[in-house]
Amino acid sequence: MMKENKRKLTNYIIDKEVQLRIIAGSLIFMLAAVILTLIIILYPLFRDMFSTDMETQYRAAQTFLILVKQLAPAVILLLLLFILHLITVTHRICGPLVNFRHTFSRLKEGDLSRRVYLRQGDYLKKECEIINGMIDGLSHIVSQVMEDQKKLISDLEDMISKTHDLDTKEKLAAALQIITADARRVMETLSRFQVKNGPSEPKS
Repeated sequence: MMKENKRKLTNYIIDKEVQLRIIAGSLIFMLAAVILTLIIILYPLFRDMFSTDMETQYRAAQTFLILVKQLAPAVILLLLLFILHLITVTHRICGPLVNFRHTFSRLKEGDLSRRVYLRQGDYLKKECEIINGMIDGLSHIVSQVMEDQKKLISDLEDMISKTHDLDTKEKLAAALQIITADARRVMETLSRFQVKNGPSEPKS
């Protein structure tokens, strides 16, 4: 049972560095807010406990103890629920982020076959649609370049095989014009990409 619960928790903590950082920061803020709230609520009673009137001291002390006994379990339960909420929310955010990371890694290697798929309840759906749209656009452009390249190679091979038939300047010029048109189509498709000139800037 312990191993099963640990496995379930591990499934929710899928990006430990990011999730634990968010959970720790949010939990510190929540603790500060709870402590400040308790101080505001209990300060008047704490002040009356040091009153010169013995009856006031007694009532304040009794009320203080009752409130502490009632508030302590509520505060602990609140913090536990808050931690569970943070784990769930960060899981729904970090899940897509890990998926994005794997997809970008495949893109870097030139693999345009991978798409980002989200689970039910995951966040970043709009970003997922944008990334998948980008991959679809790149796939279309690359497919077009590949088709144009195949045609260019086919025309070149055809020209080479018919070299002996190209006995006039007109025939040679016509064949070269076909190949030039194919090459221009490839260039026009590739010109849709914008590439940064020069070496990449070093990371700071």
